[in-house]
Amino acid sequence: MSDTDWIQIKLRTTNQSADTIAELLESFGALAVSYTDAEDSPILEPRPGERRLWPNTEVTGDFGRFSSLSVPITSC
Repeated sequence: MSDTDWIQIKLRTTNQSADTIAELLESFGALAVSYTDAEDSPILEPRPGERRLWPNTEVTGDFGRFSSLSVPITSC
């Protein structure tokens, strides 16, 4: 697939809501979901087994170009 074969939906949220947003994107058919830093807040050396997200996190859902994504998008 080329870059034009994907639809990306990026949502900026807090670290408390990021997993919920990711689960929603997956339930809408996202083929992949990723988390990135929405600001410049490095997370350095988490402890083994520790999972931390940035205070302001961008959650990205990747959908195939021909996904049947037909959910209304409203402000949360």
